[in-house]
Amino acid sequence: PLVKRYAAKDSIAIFYGSGHMVDLEKRLATELSYQPKGDVWVTAFSVNPRASGLSEAEVGMVNSLIHWQMKLMK
Repeated sequence: PLVKRYAAKDSIAIFYGSGHMVDLEKRLATELSYQPKGDVWVTAFSVNPRASGLSEAEVGMVNSLIHWQMKLMK
């Protein structure tokens, strides 16, 4: 399975799309005593330009948007 099953007594936190919360990991550790045990990365989206019928210009626009978003997160 993609996600390990935990017993009812265990506590886990799952965050999706929280890249804009730069202090989240530190606060979970200091305020709630959470300790990281591992990461599972799942593809949020992908595009096959040929199968989707995107033009070269549209692919360029998507690439530019993704690069811009990634730069903002630094």
